[in-house]
Amino acid sequence: MQLAAVIVPPPDVVEDALVVARGLVAAAPEVVPRQGRPGLLGRLLGRPDEEEPASIGLHEPEPSKVFVRLVKLGHVSEGDAASLIGTLRGLAEEWVAPVLHVSSVSIQDGGPPPVRAHLGGDVEALRSMVRQVDGAAAQHGITHKRRALRDEFSLGALDVPWALATGGSFAATREQRGRDWQPAHLTLVKADQTRRGTLYVEVARLPLAARAL
Repeated sequence: MQLAAVIVPPPDVVEDALVVARGLVAAAPEVVPRQGRPGLLGRLLGRPDEEEPASIGLHEPEPSKVFVRLVKLGHVSEGDAASLIGTLRGLAEEWVAPVLHVSSVSIQDGGPPPVRAHLGGDVEALRSMVRQVDGAAAQHGITHKRRALRDEFSLGALDVPWALATGGSFAATREQRGRDWQPAHLTLVKADQTRRGTLYVEVARLPLAARAL
């Protein structure tokens, strides 16, 4: 299985960030005229000859894809996964749940442009978790590419009409501090490939030591 260790933000934190994201998307150009006739290819694709409004929307993510990825472990056998989960469960019981918050929301250039929530607060505690998960994986002979923590989670992507797809940059950031929250557990998920794309399925929840906000 393709395994990863992640932190799942609470639904209310995600919704708060989505509200900011919707506002950021709403501030993008609402109407851009399409210039000239689309040509043969455009007509074959059903593109109109006349100018029409072209608006930008937000394609919000499926809930299973909303998480802070700590470590991407890659392919792990079921036996190795079970052993690793046992080790991580013991470690997680000693980890104090960090106090986090969303510090900003951004639209980044790409195809389609991704929208992300960025974290503030005790992010260093997440980096410590990354190092310890990496170490536990090595103990069990699980080799993977170690990556620096990206302290963010997905809020989906811009839904950009074809008329705007070759335009300028959509990059934008809105600084806005969200509510404090603590992850209740470290989650291990596996990535399943389906007709609808990648689906992330929970494999294990490993409780963290709580800390009062």
